[in-house]
Amino acid sequence: MAYSVIATRLAQADAREKIRWLTANRSHAVAERWFMRYESARDSLIENSDRCPPVEEAGELGQNVRQLLFRFGKSYYRLVFTVEGETVVIHRVRHAAQDRLTDGDL
Repeated sequence: MAYSVIATRLAQADAREKIRWLTANRSHAVAERWFMRYESARDSLIENSDRCPPVEEAGELGQNVRQLLFRFGKSYYRLVFTVEGETVVIHRVRHAAQDRLTDGDL
């Protein structure tokens, strides 16, 4: 099944902040490469969101929140999402080492 994929304002802000940080602290080229990896991961959810496991915190959140990990350099990032009907909703884009999700993060 093919899903449509949307990103919430929080997820969009997460991605913009990462791009800003990489541009300021690494280079514009590095930020572009990160964004291309993000887009590739995001687009893979169109066909393959069912393969993604629940987040560790799903029970605490009381929702079926899933994650897709993608690698950039030596780091991993999480696309945190839910499936709502035929739509994948990306709620957050987080570095894998960030604190656990809480209700306020979604």
